[in-house]
Amino acid sequence: MTFANIPSHPLQGLMARIQQAKADKAEFYAKKAVYDRTFNQLSAMSKRDLADIGIRSSDIECIAAQAVEMR
Repeated sequence: MTFANIPSHPLQGLMARIQQAKADKAEFYAKKAVYDRTFNQLSAMSKRDLADIGIRSSDIECIAAQAVEMR
């Protein structure tokens, strides 16, 4: 019988889960910031400016989501 998976301290597993939750939350907010910044910058452009760079205004949400994936 092996005891390798038993935490040495009763709260060790809980602390690991809390640290993971904090890391997940930080990653979520970082991705949200990229999405919001991209969306806001493109939304602020005129339709003519968007057309000059080959973007339709209906594509802004998709492009912002792609920016998050590229991160």
